Amino acid sequence: MVKYFWLINIFFTSVGCAFLGTEKIKPSSLQRFEETFAVERAWKFVNKSRADPGSISIVSVPSVLGDDVLLPSKNGDLTIISLATGDVKEEIELGFDSLSQVSFEVSEDSYNFAFVSAGGKLIFYNSEKKVLWSTQLNGIVRVAPKIGELGVIVRQEDNKIIAYDKSGGKLLWSISKRTMPLILHAQSDMGFIDDESSGSAKEKKNLAVNLAGGEIVFLNSKTGSIYWETRLAFPKGQNEVERIIDLLGVPFLDGQEICSSVYQTKLVCVDKGTGDNQWEARENILFPGFFKFPHVASVGLKDDVTLFDREKNRRVWKNESLSYRGLSKPVIWENSVWIIDSFGFLHGLSILDGKIISRYDLRSKSDIISFFPTQSGLLITDADGRTLLLKKRES
Repeated sequence: MVKYFWLINIFFTSVGCAFLGTEKIKPSSLQRFEETFAVERAWKFVNKSRADPGSISIVSVPSVLGDDVLLPSKNGDLTIISLATGDVKEEIELGFDSLSQVSFEVSEDSYNFAFVSAGGKLIFYNSEKKVLWSTQLNGIVRVAPKIGELGVIVRQEDNKIIAYDKSGGKLLWSISKRTMPLILHAQSDMGFIDDESSGSAKEKKNLAVNLAGGEIVFLNSKTGSIYWETRLAFPKGQNEVERIIDLLGVPFLDGQEICSSVYQTKLVCVDKGTGDNQWEARENILFPGFFKFPHVASVGLKDDVTLFDREKNRRVWKNESLSYRGLSKPVIWENSVWIIDSFGFLHGLSILDGKIISRYDLRSKSDIISFFPTQSGLLITDADGRTLLLKKRES
């Protein structure tokens, strides 16, 4: 969805100039560089059961829990593989086409899954006992439901947050926030703030929710009581695209601050206890920034990559050598900044000065739909169902 916003923004800011006779914008050419960091493929897995090859499916986004990677497909098949080796550990048929992403948790010697079916039902499923319960929803859910200690929580596109009892599917609590009257919206998500590391058994009590319209809510996932809510931005501009200020992706806990990204507006961090603004940087962004204290990495509208230092409150560097190459969101891994361009190249940038230090050809021309660091390396999934794990090559 964000890619469409990228194209629309390019139209308003750049392509419109074509009517005035200016040259068409061209992606920058790759420059020579000195490789000081090499990566190699640890393993590759092709999701053969994935429906509609070549198209983007939101449910193909993998999840990592400890040493396991969950790879869903549109037709309801799930494959659980080893993060370290890529070996298949288990294959599960849910029996439902899924509309949302799929979340899972380990339950004794089996798995629990939560997702929204194509028919609009929230399904809570156990890998051994099958469907535990289901309930019909009255709104659209795209992101994965969150499985807490007491309930399964969904965030609807209409800014409604609802929790259902894990044991039977009864309504626990519901919160409804006003939706900004916009035609277009970016993709907002939510996340447990207590659970900082994948696979940990920490308490899943506090939930931060990014909402359409620039508001973030911090609440108790067991009771639905709100600790605080803060509006991070207000709409400006003359049309629906310019006025989009939705919070992108999942809120991120970085130290004692909760950080988020406001579509085409800024990067911001607020105090976990009060919601008061602690740091922000004005940036025209289409993708979530990556927060790893003290650094924040972002990709701008023209595919310029920027690194900020929150501790010193300054911009460390800005790299414009990959302009208009259709960059992905950035991640920070192995003390370097990484991005993927639309031509299938992974680029590594030095965290010290922003110079390119690594490049890897993914040999993929399809869109990258998932890209994040794990304890074993960089996990990348493209729109054709290929999932790769890349690691640092030892000299």
